Amino acid sequence: MDLEAKKLHFIEEFLKINDVKIIDKLEKVINISFNKTSKKTEKPMSLEEFTKTIDISHKQHLIGETLTEEEVDTLIDSWE
Repeated sequence: MDLEAKKLHFIEEFLKINDVKIIDKLEKVINISFNKTSKKTEKPMSLEEFTKTIDISHKQHLIGETLTEEEVDTLIDSWE
C-alpha cells in the first residue's frame, strides 16, 4: 500500500472512531510525528492519484483489511 492509500485508509477508519480517548491518543501521536517531520515537504497529489487511493482504500475495506477500534487502541497503547 502506498503512502496516499494509507492516508485515505487511516481517514476512513478515523471517522468511525467514537471514543474520545482513542482520538486524543491519535492526536498526540500525530503531533509528535508532525514535529519530527515538519521540515519535509510533500508534493500534493493529483486528482488521478487521489481517486486511485480512494479506490484502493475502498477495496481494502471490502476485503476486511481494516482494524477495529479495539485493535487501534491496543496498537496505540503499545507505542507509549
